[in-house]
Amino acid sequence: MREAQACSSGATSTPAPIIPYPSSPVRIGQSGESVRQIQAAINRLVPQYPNRLWRLTEDGIFGQNTQNAIFTFQSIFGLTTDGVVGPVTWDRLMREAAAVRTVAVSAQDNSQTQYNPLTLFASLLFTRR
Repeated sequence: MREAQACSSGATSTPAPIIPYPSSPVRIGQSGESVRQIQAAINRLVPQYPNRLWRLTEDGIFGQNTQNAIFTFQSIFGLTTDGVVGPVTWDRLMREAAAVRTVAVSAQDNSQTQYNPLTLFASLLFTRR
């Protein structure tokens, strides 16, 4: 991932840091900060996938709604659909959520800049790689 990404105005934005994997898979029935981070990451992706993902309560409890959202996320990104957040799912989820946040921050930082819709679309595609 790039250290900084150029915006159309020439300004740069530092990508959001990737939250490290918690060292063991996170699954239904668990609770805590890792679960809350998963829920927050899913919520950042909801606007990108409004017909596939839905907002989760960020309560830190890995219940059925969180598991269903993980199944859907895994399906969207071609990952093993087991509803468990292991290292591969964690990495992809945190990177996708960080990419969405980076583009949003870039747009806020340059709110006075007139954006060409194709430029913004291209930046979204670039950050997903």
